[in-house]
Amino acid sequence: MYPKQKTYRADAFWSEGDCKVLAVIEAKDEALRYKRMQAEFFNATGRMISCEIIKYKMS
Repeated sequence: MYPKQKTYRADAFWSEGDCKVLAVIEAKDEALRYKRMQAEFFNATGRMISCEIIKYKMS
């Protein structure tokens, strides 16, 4: 469902658990990025474009 998660390393400030949570949040944000863009494009233009087409156009 979500894109591949990045791996972060624990350090003096970030615990291993913090790093895992951050990776999940980042993956969710990436997954929802194109859905947000799709909704904003629809609100601005009235045209519903698939997330895949938006992602392709943005790459």
